[in-house]
Amino acid sequence: RMMAAFEFFKKLGVKFYCASDRDFCPEGDSYSETIRNLEEIVNMAMDLQSATGVRLLYFSADLFSHPRYANGAATNPDVQVFSHAAAQVKQAIDMAKKLDAENFVFVHSNDGYQQSYMRDMSKDMTHLSNLYRMAVRYKDNIGYQGQFLI
Repeated sequence: RMMAAFEFFKKLGVKFYCASDRDFCPEGDSYSETIRNLEEIVNMAMDLQSATGVRLLYFSADLFSHPRYANGAATNPDVQVFSHAAAQVKQAIDMAKKLDAENFVFVHSNDGYQQSYMRDMSKDMTHLSNLYRMAVRYKDNIGYQGQFLI
């Protein structure tokens, strides 16, 4: 599908595309399998970007599609879920750097709940800001030059 997408981009004269980690490949049966799959597909995307000149405008971590994030990802009170979300963001930032993405987007829309009265907004914003701070520190540590968008 990725090869077809890049062929289509080239025919249309598209200069940029946008994607998230789960657009590239679904989650595997284990975290290590997911990482292996992502590394393989990122290498393919790098080759296709080089061959076509189509660049990645923004990349993001899909922190809402999986059922584990039904009660939030970055705002989830369960440390296991928050940790998984943080690891997924780290991996997505690595991918964005490798693919030379212009931007990295944090898509949190409602982050696991439908109504604001359902949660402790102060605590949720603290959790979310902690993830943002960790992401900024990681971005600086690895030398990723893309801009973060919220």
